[in-house]
Amino acid sequence: MKRVILFLIFFTLAFSENLSSVDSEYMNYVNKLINYEFQLKNFDKIKPPFEEAFKPKQPRKLTLVKSIKITLLAIFDNKAYVKLDEFLGDRLIRTEKKWIGIGDRIGNCRVSNITFSSLYLNCHNKVVVKTLNVKIPGIKEQK
Repeated sequence: MKRVILFLIFFTLAFSENLSSVDSEYMNYVNKLINYEFQLKNFDKIKPPFEEAFKPKQPRKLTLVKSIKITLLAIFDNKAYVKLDEFLGDRLIRTEKKWIGIGDRIGNCRVSNITFSSLYLNCHNKVVVKTLNVKIPGIKEQK
């Protein structure tokens, strides 16, 4: 019985070597069929048929705009006490409180008139009116 088992083991080992060489030959053939063994040249010029070409985005230039927010705090003797908040983009860079009179400049605006409860600023072709604790008729306050 031992001899038969040994014979079967030797027979399977001998036969398996022939199968592995056949398997490797078959696998090489299949790899050649699947991969086609193309050598791609000018790979940069190949374009996919249904996709758009990739265009890198241009970096956009960020421009920060300097702006001034004016808050009217008090009026006394033709002088106005204002709070000036300077912004660079969204960022608050400076806060200042000062008294201004007629003819003074705030940024690119000039003070044109000061009344009992309002401040008039001329900015290029516009007139900006800042009021002091006065409700504007026609505008309903929300609570």
